[in-house]
Amino acid sequence: MFSQGELALIRLKALRRGIWHRVLNRGERSLITLTIRLVNVVKSERLVNVLSKLVNKLREAMKSLEEKAREVGRLLAKRFAEVAQAWGHPGAKNWAKDESYATFLGLWVLGWPS
Repeated sequence: MFSQGELALIRLKALRRGIWHRVLNRGERSLITLTIRLVNVVKSERLVNVLSKLVNKLREAMKSLEEKAREVGRLLAKRFAEVAQAWGHPGAKNWAKDESYATFLGLWVLGWPS
């Protein structure tokens, strides 16, 4: 269930980060805005499902570059470690667990921040 305050906070964060208009279309923005204005606590299961999808869309867009880089980098680090182990590199198994290495790989793929 969503409360009026939770939705208002998510909307505020999305507006501050400049993704409110970029990620959601007019109908999606209107649905969230009207829900904030008219409902204290969302009780409708159907409305909760629709709002959940929209909130997840916003949260995904609000992830920082570092978080996205870490996600992408973890997959790459795991794959690189598997290949290096297959080639006989003894320390490669630790690569997949190294968060700094994963972040580096993710930034390498996604592009460095300017």
